[in-house]
Amino acid sequence: MSFTVLLGLILCNAIWATNPSMGKLVMLEFAPLHVSWLRYGSALISAYILLALLRFFRPQEISPAKEAFKK
Repeated sequence: MSFTVLLGLILCNAIWATNPSMGKLVMLEFAPLHVSWLRYGSALISAYILLALLRFFRPQEISPAKEAFKK
């Protein structure tokens, strides 16, 4: 495993671990429904940005299955 992959996994684990604590802190100011919208809305926006960046920088590696259906 390369160092960058390990660092990325550690970063993802840190974000995952702080999620419940941050949710509780946000609930002190907002209603639970608003917290849910913030959580899932930001996750959706992040996923769209990540997909756009992956398609821009590595379009040939996004879906190898597409090549199989073109033949």
